[in-house]
Parts: sequence; C-alpha cells; structure tokens
Amino acid sequence: MGIALLIIMAVFTFELAYTLLNPHMFYTAKSMAEMMIVIVPSGIIGFLLVNFSIKGREKQILFQKITLWGLLAFYGAILFAILFGSGIAPRARLSSMPDSFRFRVSTSNFIPFKTIASYIKGFFSNTLSGYIANNNLMGNLVLFMPMGIFLPALFKSSRLKHCLIVLIGLILVEVLQLVTGCGVFDIDDIILNFAGFFMVYYIMRAKFMEKIKEKLCIWI
Repeated sequence: MGIALLIIMAVFTFELAYTLLNPHMFYTAKSMAEMMIVIVPSGIIGFLLVNFSIKGREKQILFQKITLWGLLAFYGAILFAILFGSGIAPRARLSSMPDSFRFRVSTSNFIPFKTIASYIKGFFSNTLSGYIANNNLMGNLVLFMPMGIFLPALFKSSRLKHCLIVLIGLILVEVLQLVTGCGVFDIDDIILNFAGFFMVYYIMRAKFMEKIKEKLCIWI
C-alpha cells in the first residue's frame, strides 16, 4: 500500500514537472494546487507506511535519505520551471513586454514591502482581484517552504548557515531573473520566499517536532 502511494505521488509529480518545463503547455496556480492535494497526502502516507515496514534504524535512515533526495530533485525541477521556464513562470507573463534590461530595471522593486502593501491595499479597496493578490502573495510564501524540510534533514549545519544559504540563493534567483529576462527584481519576493522557508524551518527544528519524528521513526 505504501509503495503504491509513493508511485502515485511520483507519477503526479513527474507530470507536474514535465508540464511546467514544456514550453507548449500551460499550468495555472489552481491546477498546481489541485495536483498538490494528490501529491502531498499520498507522499506522506506512503512514506510513513513504507518506513514503518522497514526493520532496523540504519535501513530506515537509508530509505529516508533516498526518498528525500528524490523529492529534492523533483522539487528542484519544478522550482526551476516556475522561476525560469514556461507554464506559470514569469517568462510567460512577460513575453509581450519589451526585452530591455533598462525596462526590467525600471519595473523592478527595490523598496521592501512596497509590492506586498500594494497587493493588500488593492485587495481591500477592490481595485485588484483577490485571485491575483492571493496568487502572488501566497504563491511566493509557499514556493520555498519545502527548503525548510530539505535543508535541516539532508545538510547538517547551524541555523545561521542554513538561513544565509537560502537568503543568498534567493537574491541570486532575483538577479538571474532580471539579467536573463525571465522576470524582474522584486525584493518583496525575497522577503516572502524567505518567510515561507523560515516558518517551516523553525517548526522542523523545534523540540516538539524532534519528539514527533522519533515516534514516527524518522531519524534524519
């Protein structure tokens, strides 16, 4: 049963990654959310069922590492597609705009919370649809949440180093989007991405989570 659920998760995750990387196909945020409703529960339940069926802590650790590295690879492909590829990525939204570095810089945001405030203000004043505000605010908040699980599990280090790695990575992503024309620089994206990562990271490093992981025989 556990293996079957993991296979279902893998199939849906592969389909999602393929669709996002395919320039001839388009995925909406709603479609992605519907896919995640299948992927996340089946993955978690399948993982726990298989993990409990394995005898021995060392074998469980090996299974857990292989599973997380596989998930990290899928997540990396999806993340790359969203940030630099097709589908719901910025390139699709900016395809009709002038391909000029000066234009991209002029439309970038270097003032913290300016974009966030404009979305919130537009939502409450009914000058901006709730879908657009939610898609941009919540989408950026959720995008890097999985890193809050992968980093502490697969890369043992201090909290400061983990946070610095993610922060530097987010800055590089925004700069690359600006330089390559796949998007514009927005410091609020960095703020939301980091906030999403840190919320999950803080929970995963909390003492109560360590007790839960021990009861579930999760050792990494």
